[in-house]
Amino acid sequence: MSESRYVFMIKDSVTLAQSLDDDDAGIVLVSLLRQDFIISPYQVKAMSEEEALSMMECHKDIKNNGYPWG
Repeated sequence: MSESRYVFMIKDSVTLAQSLDDDDAGIVLVSLLRQDFIISPYQVKAMSEEEALSMMECHKDIKNNGYPWG
């Protein structure tokens, strides 16, 4: 398995990681946007969705509503 680039989709207290290398990434992202999720500006390279979410957790910042961006 190789590293993939992940984006994070956020709605309220729910954070999902989506690999941009997945064949259906565009369909998944559009579907989540229609459900009022937002795409975070934060991206990571990871081996799995679990690793990507773990990386996001490690960089959360209490000053920025818990997210690693301002």
